[in-house]
Amino acid sequence: MVSKFYTLVLLCLTLSVQSLLHAQNCSGVSLDDISNPGPYTFATINQNDGIRNGPDYGDATIYYPTNATPPFASVVIVPGFTQPQSSIAAWGPFLASNGIVTMTIDTASPLNFPEARADGLIDAVETLRQENSRTASPLFGNLDLDKFAVAGWSMGGGGAQLAAAKDNSLKAALAFCPWMNFPTSSDLNHPVPVLILSGENDGTAPVNQHANVHYDLTPSTTNKMLFEVAGGEHSVANDPANVQGEMGKYGLAWLRYYLLDDPCHCPLTLEPSTFTSQRLTNVTCPPTRIDFDLKVLLEGVYLNPGEMSTTLNTERGLLPGQTPASNIITPTPAGQPYDRAPWDYTGTEGTNWTDAEYSQDVVDWLLVSFRADIQKSSEIAMTAAPLLKDGTIQILDDFSLLPDVDSMYIVIEHRNHLGIMTPQAIEIANNMLTYDFTLTDSYTGNGTGLGQKQLSSGEWAMFAGDADQSDFPSYDILGSDKAPWEENNGLFDNYIAPDFNMDGDVNGADKSLWFENNGVSSRVPK
Repeated sequence: MVSKFYTLVLLCLTLSVQSLLHAQNCSGVSLDDISNPGPYTFATINQNDGIRNGPDYGDATIYYPTNATPPFASVVIVPGFTQPQSSIAAWGPFLASNGIVTMTIDTASPLNFPEARADGLIDAVETLRQENSRTASPLFGNLDLDKFAVAGWSMGGGGAQLAAAKDNSLKAALAFCPWMNFPTSSDLNHPVPVLILSGENDGTAPVNQHANVHYDLTPSTTNKMLFEVAGGEHSVANDPANVQGEMGKYGLAWLRYYLLDDPCHCPLTLEPSTFTSQRLTNVTCPPTRIDFDLKVLLEGVYLNPGEMSTTLNTERGLLPGQTPASNIITPTPAGQPYDRAPWDYTGTEGTNWTDAEYSQDVVDWLLVSFRADIQKSSEIAMTAAPLLKDGTIQILDDFSLLPDVDSMYIVIEHRNHLGIMTPQAIEIANNMLTYDFTLTDSYTGNGTGLGQKQLSSGEWAMFAGDADQSDFPSYDILGSDKAPWEENNGLFDNYIAPDFNMDGDVNGADKSLWFENNGVSSRVPK
């Protein structure tokens, strides 16, 4: 059985000197999640509050979130020919309430052409940089100085494109019905991802002379999109609420992907719309689905080749959230069982699970983690996952990874078996991570420790008998693991660690498993 989960790629984060993977849950992320206003409150400041008077633009207003978590990315927006900032001001509250600082500006002269509007945008970015260091500013120390974007309407849209050509450090550009007289490919030669929102019936900047030309002349190596609204006129994108909110939804999705580095929003930019008369793009999102095919066996429940017992599930009803077969037994609380020491894993897998969520094939829960290197400090991500009776690890669909490496070590832990790790990093090939622990021994630390037990069938399985799990610096089966058995010997219908054969009872059969494996020591770093 191949279990699947959604994944979106490539983000970079440095921990020590490692290049890692990171868990991210993209489930439920959709255009419908984008609201106007957004979830945050906002406030405004202007020149009267002490912000810099830039020489290349006129008056300005900064909209900023008041209850979101900094540092914040920022966008500067400039209006069209002869128009004041109020003509595009609706974007300020919308973006600020969605966590992005937004500065709307007037031009130094209302008659400025796109080139001067580009200078105004770049000058306004400098003002935002200075707000980050102005101690009296509410933005003091709260801006991400590596995340700026520009936007503009009409001639301001042309100015946004020219600003991107002048300052390649910008992360994104939005061009609302852009106007520029006879642009050339050199004018628009830049690497900044640009979203062009245009109107089919734009009489001021006809799409065949402006928006389409902008798209065509922007380099094919630059991520770009043309979103033409059917029947739309010149001001169709001036308000994010326009087109039943789609101007804001697609604009914010673009900014969240390219400005905020949130890969969950890349697929949203490509979502089809019923309001478009033309849609052009060269954007391709990273693979949105990786298949996992992972297998492992637990010695304590091994029955036959490729088969384990499901007694805890199908006969005793003792897995977390199930209704016990005996009506005098207290149910095991729902939720994955690794939320306590020594794991202290806070994942919500299994929350609110009942009998209905467990298939007849589930044996128990595992804790699966991924590492960039052998050491625990290189841990990339972790998830709790049901184990099926044929050895398949059922990675749940709400678990995602953001890989920026092409291989990883896989670590498997179980609440009463010896933890194991792949002997080498496993390559992600064709969007698939495949590994079968049952075919060969696992990591042994160059033979200084033990990995798995080879069964009479030739298969390899995790050693049973590690009830204590607090061993350090690795996993061991010792006298401290017998102690929980001694304390609980004779208990029936319980989901507890010293039940090594996982039949719901603690008795001599469990002690036999511990006795056989006593002294086994792993070298997998904890």
